[in-house]
Amino acid sequence: MITETPATAIACRQIDEELAAAIGRGATQYLAIGNRCDLRERRLPPEMRVLSLEKEFDNAGAEPVSSVLEEAGLSTDKITFVSWLGGRISVPQTIVSILRFIGSLPASSALIFDYMIRRRHDDSRWETSMDALASEVGEPPCWHIDPQALRTLLSASGFRQIKDLSPDDEYRRLMLAVV
Repeated sequence: MITETPATAIACRQIDEELAAAIGRGATQYLAIGNRCDLRERRLPPEMRVLSLEKEFDNAGAEPVSSVLEEAGLSTDKITFVSWLGGRISVPQTIVSILRFIGSLPASSALIFDYMIRRRHDDSRWETSMDALASEVGEPPCWHIDPQALRTLLSASGFRQIKDLSPDDEYRRLMLAVV
């Protein structure tokens, strides 16, 4: 469950808005990967299927991402809204596999997720303190992504509409991608 911070509250509000839009496009499934905003299913139409997957994909072994998601009950022939907040996936190939799988879902399916942008080189004090904090609490290194490279990856994964929902000056970002 997500700790309610101002950034989380904003992300949850944006998820609500995008989920309503996805329902308007015909979405009948909602898949929450990793953390999710509280009480999402209470705001959904009764026919909406809600799935939650907190499994760490890096620990999924040799099992394909598609198998993990299908075992969770995801129907690959239905328009799906996916929220992916947080998560500790440290293997880039796993991230690419997840994006390609979601990008292969029916047209109008959507993915909303958070990510960290690559730090500016002139902000070395912030970088050092964040790296030290992450190692102190035993977290794996975060993958900091260049937004343009992320757009290219999403396009190659089957997404046709890509929209960054965060102000340009924030390090933690929220992105929407629609198949």
